[in-house]
Amino acid sequence: MSSIIHFDISAEDVQRAKNFYEQLFGWKIEKFPASPVEYYLIETSTASGEKGIGGV
Repeated sequence: MSSIIHFDISAEDVQRAKNFYEQLFGWKIEKFPASPVEYYLIETSTASGEKGIGGV
């Protein structure tokens, strides 16, 4: 089965959304440094600590 490799989360208050998803799912969210627009990378993991969505 194919895995998810990209998804968008729209937010007016990016910091608030970032805090919410980091706390809710334990995601690591960081701004992509080379992007001219606000683009963030999300690192996910399973409950047991294995790499999550897209292997990241």
